[in-house]
Amino acid sequence: MRGLNAWLRLPLVIILALLATVIPANPALGLVGTITIAPTSGTTSTPVLITGSGFTPGSIYAINFDTTPIATGTIDSGGGLATFFAVPPSTAGTHNITVATTGPDTSNIVTFTVAPEVSLTNTSGRTGGPISISGRGFAAVSTVTITFAGVPIGSTTSDVSGSFAVNLTVPDTTGATHTVAATDASGNTASTTFKVVPTVTLNPSPAGVGAQVTIRGSGFASSSTVTISFDAVPVTTTTTDTSGLFSINFAVPETTSGSHSVTANDSTGNTASTTLSIVARLTITPSPAVIGEQATVNGAGFAASSTITFFMDGVAVTAASATTNTAGEFNTRFAIPAIPAGTHTLQARDATGNSATINFSVAQAIAIDPKTGPSGTTVQFSGKGFSAGRSIAVNLDNVRVATSPLNLISDASGSLTGSFIVPASSGGAHSVVVSDGSFSAVASFNVVANATLNPVRGAVGTAAAVSGASFASGGSIVVIYDASPVAAATADSSGTFSASFNVPPGPTGTHAVNVADGTRSLSFNFAVVASATVNPAKGYVGTAITIIGTGFVSGGSIDVRYDTAQVTTVTADKTGGFSIAFRVPPSRSGDHPITITDGTSTIISTFNIDSTPPPLPALLSPAHDTKADTLTTFQWSAVTSPNGVTYVLQIARDSNFSFPVIQKTGLTNAGYKLTDQEKLPSANRQQPYYWRVKAVDGAFNESPWTPAQSFFVGFVLPTWALYTILALSIIAAGVLGFWLGKKASWVNKEKSG
Repeated sequence: MRGLNAWLRLPLVIILALLATVIPANPALGLVGTITIAPTSGTTSTPVLITGSGFTPGSIYAINFDTTPIATGTIDSGGGLATFFAVPPSTAGTHNITVATTGPDTSNIVTFTVAPEVSLTNTSGRTGGPISISGRGFAAVSTVTITFAGVPIGSTTSDVSGSFAVNLTVPDTTGATHTVAATDASGNTASTTFKVVPTVTLNPSPAGVGAQVTIRGSGFASSSTVTISFDAVPVTTTTTDTSGLFSINFAVPETTSGSHSVTANDSTGNTASTTLSIVARLTITPSPAVIGEQATVNGAGFAASSTITFFMDGVAVTAASATTNTAGEFNTRFAIPAIPAGTHTLQARDATGNSATINFSVAQAIAIDPKTGPSGTTVQFSGKGFSAGRSIAVNLDNVRVATSPLNLISDASGSLTGSFIVPASSGGAHSVVVSDGSFSAVASFNVVANATLNPVRGAVGTAAAVSGASFASGGSIVVIYDASPVAAATADSSGTFSASFNVPPGPTGTHAVNVADGTRSLSFNFAVVASATVNPAKGYVGTAITIIGTGFVSGGSIDVRYDTAQVTTVTADKTGGFSIAFRVPPSRSGDHPITITDGTSTIISTFNIDSTPPPLPALLSPAHDTKADTLTTFQWSAVTSPNGVTYVLQIARDSNFSFPVIQKTGLTNAGYKLTDQEKLPSANRQQPYYWRVKAVDGAFNESPWTPAQSFFVGFVLPTWALYTILALSIIAAGVLGFWLGKKASWVNKEKSG
């Protein structure tokens, strides 16, 4: 019994230890305080008074909004608390508020209902202006739709706390206070107001007297008559649309320079004003002006009743003068003085400093001959109206060209003659600018186009590139192959372009390629050559091969050979294309030529048969060093190969298989039973038979021979039978010996008796 108790002590100790680990110590129990809040609902950031009692005095408390601490403090000596906290950013709906202390005290749960709210950074503004909208207390990660006066103007997505901020545009609407509302996908909604104020804009501004100015207004009453006033004088009226918008042009009336008020008033009292700065304005006719002839100059927007002084290229014109009327206008005439040809400035300035400037020109003229031709053409030119005795430069599209004579000088009358050779240039019209350094004249020379095609020979599908120059600047280029568009491009500013296309299906031979921009065109020839693709390019015996050919003779007979044997024929379609399929015939691993020909074109491709040998079989029966029947069945594991598998079986009397007694090839099953003609003579264990197998696939790839296994044939007693016979022989020998001994004893007794 004492032994039994000793055996029980160890398990009892272990059980007690395990119980000690799984039964936790009883924690200290905290107090459960009571809390209340006021108010119990509102928006985020609402200040909430929380009061509580029944807590452990002096302990640190944390106020939790749902599970997030939002404020901390110390429980007073009476076990109570009273403090404010702001509702944190949170989603719409009910949220739990609790208090926990380091006591560890807990509290009851009170709830606060968060209501959504929206606010605007700007509460008034014009239509088309920005409006920034912020929202809090909506559903988390929810689509929020913003409406302005009930019309959606945009949407956004609230964050995980139900807040959002979005910048939108005030829609076209009437001038009034409108409701801006935000509604999330859960139906939570909040709104505020935005006041649309009337505004007007002018274009252009500043402007001159008589100029047409567009005034646009927004934020006015719907379908209301609007009066436009210039310096409080009505100049036109219009009617707003249903959104309170209008747009109308008015001519700037005769007035002096400076800022002037433009006001729009609708019939309900909405009004908006802006200022228009009036600038002085000049006109001169004719322009270009002719040296020595009278020019008429008109001015407006100057100071009233002021003397006007004129300046030509900054130099005072003493022969011209004028005085404005009370509206700041004048009209005068004076002769154009002898000035160089080109562009000049005429300035009019009143006594108060208001001024206006206008550009006018004195024209030059040149003539060229011929006016068109390819690059390298010699062009004769002549000119007049230039400065006397000046060196003359000729530019073609801003690039200087050599002239003949090389150093060309204008004569005393400003006339000149010469020639130049057109350099390599883009096609179309080019500017020929003749200049003396200060003044110039322009003529036009038309350069014919050129282009290249590369390559000019290839198979169907070949990527061909067309590049050209001397086409129309910015012209639309079309590349046409055998009357069908195949590519398009846009020439750059110099008439250069590039385009590419893939040669479309077509029979072998020459095909026309035309490049045109609608005005000029160039033609090329592209020679299509036969092409064929063999897919796949490698595989196994029996693999399905697809051959797709292009560019052969239209309607031609296509002969396809594998190695040298014909496998199929097909007729090409009218574009010289065809598609055929056949299976790889039995053949050795390695490369095999596939020849495709129509008698005119011949394509030779290569198909590679996989050379991977099949896996090594495993010998199963007869097992190594076992007895077999004279007509035994040999079995081995089956293996596979994509090329198909047969087996070779060898049986020999020696392990080197120098002289196999049986060899079977082309076996399709993983086993073979000997026939009566193949019956094996008996062989003992000391001089057994040996057998082995290898796998051969359809591409004549061979696995190694399996390791040889031995077996013997004939009648052989089982081991237990041999031992039994041996034991019986020993017993029989003993009995015989005993009997012979007795018999000898009897004989001796008889002899002695």
